[in-house]
Amino acid sequence: MSFDKQWPNSQAFWLRMPFAKLPSVCRGTTSPWDPRPVYICGRDPAFLATIAKSFFVRITMLIVLVPGAWSEKLTTEELRSDLLSAISLTSETGMFIDQIESGRLLPQFRSGHAEYLRDQAERQAAELQKSPTDPKEMKIVALCRERLESLAKLLASIEEQKDNRNLPAVRQQVEEIRKSLIAARTTR
Repeated sequence: MSFDKQWPNSQAFWLRMPFAKLPSVCRGTTSPWDPRPVYICGRDPAFLATIAKSFFVRITMLIVLVPGAWSEKLTTEELRSDLLSAISLTSETGMFIDQIESGRLLPQFRSGHAEYLRDQAERQAAELQKSPTDPKEMKIVALCRERLESLAKLLASIEEQKDNRNLPAVRQQVEEIRKSLIAARTTR
């Protein structure tokens, strides 16, 4: 029986016809005129389209819905660590000011290290800004972020200064920032 008699007006047959000329290895048969369609990975194209749509929908849902689930609240240990890091940064800034006043630093190192410390303070403040917090600890996080931002401003002024005239006032402000961070750590 010929294929034309089996499917005389079948468009599906004519659509499948070019695939029939593929090597018989693809179809797993020996006949080059096997009427069975040759599908990608042995699957029907409609089935593959359904899988692709389903996959697209799932990926879209992951991209849209999951980022909110990824952001976890700032734990007490992380807050403690951030406070200690901020205190350490202010202490390092105080030692840096001592080194500047004693005249042991080259101007290039002075501006470069002040820029590094400023970047660290801004980075820590930005991390605290982004991290969601428990409402009970919101005040502490806001205080720490505010102090880090003011420390970054002080470090920017050190970076821009060429002389040491304002350093005692800057040191006093850095010490006040450090004391307020230590007080926030103990009240927590």
